[in-house]
Amino acid sequence: MATDSQKSMKDLEQQDQIFIKEFSGIDKKNPLELYERAHQKQIMESSIYVRDAFDRHWKTVTGNFYFSPITLRSKAEDGTLGGTLHPKTVKYRVKRTFVSLRWKKNLHEVPIRSGETRKIISFDAFGTMENGQEVAIERNVEPNALIAILGENLTQQVTQAGKTKFEGVIDLQPPQEIPIIGYWEVIFSPGSNREDPEDVTLTHNGNCLQIKRNEKVVLPGYYLEIADNGTFPKYIQTPEQSRKIVGWMQFFPYTVLREATEGEYVRQKKEGDRLTAEARRRETEIV
Repeated sequence: MATDSQKSMKDLEQQDQIFIKEFSGIDKKNPLELYERAHQKQIMESSIYVRDAFDRHWKTVTGNFYFSPITLRSKAEDGTLGGTLHPKTVKYRVKRTFVSLRWKKNLHEVPIRSGETRKIISFDAFGTMENGQEVAIERNVEPNALIAILGENLTQQVTQAGKTKFEGVIDLQPPQEIPIIGYWEVIFSPGSNREDPEDVTLTHNGNCLQIKRNEKVVLPGYYLEIADNGTFPKYIQTPEQSRKIVGWMQFFPYTVLREATEGEYVRQKKEGDRLTAEARRRETEIV
């Protein structure tokens, strides 16, 4: 007669087999990446048996292993090791430990009706790490939104000082961990059909980026969030069933290579802006 422990083990093995059978049936890269994003927590917390099966299947479909040894991962400029976690799972931010916080107050005049304006206060926040490097935590964020990033105590210190000053520095003792804008190196997948645009276009706060597919590019998390939210439904219809949605596909799917830095993004963007300006100048000369 089987014991409760044996029954429990058998149930877990059956669940593993069902899970493995589910993802093993996905033999295309884009659908498998979408599946991974939806089930990442389940994959990471599964048994070693399931993780090994997923790693091997990922390699078969994408050409790369899903899990990579930490010593083989690429490093960003600040020495941070890139991981396999998708930016969405960390809310497009990464945590850094800071010994001080530098803030700056901004005043904006926003028109509310004809001839009238309203002043809005926002803050820029920068953190200094133990190695002396300063990085941007957030830019142009209103006080209410700042709480979610700095916490109530630090936000109160910043806003209180901001009543009489336009900038200041707060020592953080002991050092404090704060989530900052994340940057990742990614590759956008090639178009899946003739109707797909040649380049990827992503717009944030009125700023539009034009990105080449199948080439490495560094982007801030807020652009990747836009790419993740740009989806369309996938339908299925059979003689026995009416048309129904079976999943959602991204307009611009991408693969995460590693964590990157703001400096890498800024340099790439400057070079991209330069090349775009040159191309437009040549077009004008031809006309």
